[in-house]
Amino acid sequence: MDRLQRDTIVELINPKLALLGLECLEVDWDGSDNTLRVYIDRPGGVVMEDCLKVNSVLIEDEELDKLVMRDYRLEISSPGVDRPLRTLEHFKHVVGQTIRVHLTQKYQERANGVGILESIDGQDSFSLIMPSGAWTFPFKAIRKANLMFEWK
Repeated sequence: MDRLQRDTIVELINPKLALLGLECLEVDWDGSDNTLRVYIDRPGGVVMEDCLKVNSVLIEDEELDKLVMRDYRLEISSPGVDRPLRTLEHFKHVVGQTIRVHLTQKYQERANGVGILESIDGQDSFSLIMPSGAWTFPFKAIRKANLMFEWK
């Protein structure tokens, strides 16, 4: 499932989750067992009851079924310590923290990297500080990104 398909699913389900005081951070598709994973959050975090509520809302969603276009398993989860980052707002909240980024194509000779998100220039350019130096890339090139939990 590509980025556009995942974004379309997030846009479809977020208004429904907002009614529950929740946000869909990201969705992932595991084609090996036809599983759609939906990562949800709310201020203060989510509990099992939140996951159950979202499951009951989405399990009967015919629009979602049409987007997935095959039989699938639905999993609802909290984002965990390595929370996905998808929107500009998500990234703004983690400036100064370590993130992992996968791009759709190479920028400055790399397509993947782990480093400290140093800055966001407007809505377009991100700067990551890595052991090898600064790496700058456009927001639109991000295929997947997540926060990297630092064990201390």
